[in-house]
Amino acid sequence: MAEFLGREGSMTFAAAAMASCRVIAYDTARPKINTTVKGDRREKSRPGIPVSTIRFSGVLDSVTGQLDVINDFEAATPDETLKTLVFTVATGKTWTWTTGAYSLGYRITSPEGDAVVTIEVDFALTVEATLAWV
Repeated sequence: MAEFLGREGSMTFAAAAMASCRVIAYDTARPKINTTVKGDRREKSRPGIPVSTIRFSGVLDSVTGQLDVINDFEAATPDETLKTLVFTVATGKTWTWTTGAYSLGYRITSPEGDAVVTIEVDFALTVEATLAWV
């Protein structure tokens, strides 16, 4: 069974590397749709449409793709176009959402003392991923 190290992972958004990566978390869920009607003896349900998000966490580095996300939020007229997001686990092992991702928000944290300033960015995914697993 293959094992992958966290240091091998990376992410790009709109072709710009989200540098100084610490954590990438990919979450996908299929919510339950309740189809129970009056008279049913047990709850009935069906699977809903998958919902996927990605969270990028890293050291703040405003000369990379992180700056693109920050500028998008801080602009007077934000860019609302869907962009391509690529999540790489290791060489040749990627998930790609072509023209299907947008940023939901970001957080910058300046911890007390000599610790580095960090950034977290959340992305919503609106298309299914194309997997390249070679």
